[in-house]
Amino acid sequence: MANSKDVVVTGVSTGIGWGTTKVLVSRGFRVFGSVRKPADADRLQREFGNGFVPLMMDITDECLRTGCAGQVSFRVRSAEGRYRWFVSCSEPVRAADGTLLYWIGVNLDIEELKQADEITRHWHHRNLHGEAHNHRNECSIVLRS
Repeated sequence: MANSKDVVVTGVSTGIGWGTTKVLVSRGFRVFGSVRKPADADRLQREFGNGFVPLMMDITDECLRTGCAGQVSFRVRSAEGRYRWFVSCSEPVRAADGTLLYWIGVNLDIEELKQADEITRHWHHRNLHGEAHNHRNECSIVLRS
C-alpha cells in the first residue's frame, strides 16, 4: 500500500488547492498536485521543495468550454520508485437556472483494477491465438482492500 503521508491534490496552482498543498507540505506530507502549465509546476516545486511532485494534466479546457464532466487517468510515482494508477473525475455543480457554480471531484487509486485488466487482456490474447489449452487456473486475481 502507498505511504500514508502521500496525498493527491488537484488544482494546486492557486486558491484552495494551493493553500491545501501549503498546509500539507508543512505537516510533512508529500503532495502530488495537478497543474495545467509547466511554469506553474516549476514555480510550485521551487516554493514547496521535495514535498511537492507536479502532475501535469489539463482536463478542464473541454470541460470549461462545454460544462461537461471530466475524467483522466494517470500514474503517480512513489518515493520507492513504484508507480500506481489513479483516475481523477470532476463534475460540474449547477444552480437551478443551469449556471455553473463550482466543480467537485475525486481521485481514486485504480492500480489493482489496471492489473486485473492487463491479466484479463493477456489471458484473452493467449486463448484467441491458441497458446493456452488448459483453461483451469489460468488466471488468479487478488484484490486488496
